[in-house]
Amino acid sequence: PVPLRWTSKYGSLTFNQLGREFPWGGLNERGLAIEALAGPAGYPVPDKRPPLGELQWVQYQLDNCRSVKEVLKSDRRVRVSKLLLDVHFLVTESSGKTAVVEFVDGRMVVHMGSRLPVRALAGESYEASLRRLDAAGDRAAGGPAAADRFIRTAAFLQDFLWPVEGILSD
Repeated sequence: PVPLRWTSKYGSLTFNQLGREFPWGGLNERGLAIEALAGPAGYPVPDKRPPLGELQWVQYQLDNCRSVKEVLKSDRRVRVSKLLLDVHFLVTESSGKTAVVEFVDGRMVVHMGSRLPVRALAGESYEASLRRLDAAGDRAAGGPAAADRFIRTAAFLQDFLWPVEGILSD
C-alpha cells in the first residue's frame, strides 16, 4: 500500500516522547482527545487500506476527526499497524462521549455506551479489567498492577464524578 499523506483539518496539542507526529495522546481544537496506553493488541493484517503506526494513528485522528463517531468510521479508510508497541486507546469528545478502542484478532473492538461502565483504561484489555473489577467487589486495590490501577480509578470515578449529574452521560 501507498503511505498515507494528509493535511490537518484541526490543530492539536500532543504529548510526544518519541518525536514529532508520534504522540501518545493529545487534544485537538474541536475537543477530541485520544490517549494511547500500552496494552494487548492484535492489529489487522495488511490490506489495501493505507497503514499507520499505532502512534501515527493518534495523530491522524486528531488531525482529521472531531468526534468519537468519526474516529470509529476511519477504520474503513486506514489500517493501524504495529510500529513499536501494542497499545489500545481511550477516545473522548467535548460532549463527554467516550470509547475504548482496542484491536483484537485483526479487528477493531469498541467499548462505549453501556459497554463502557468505567471510562478508564489500564494496561490490560478492557474486558479483563472489567472482570477483575467485578471479582474485586468492595476490596480496595493498592498495588501497582494494571488491574489495581483500573479498580482504584473505577472507585474514584464512582465516588467523585458519577454523582455529578450529566458529567459522564452520553
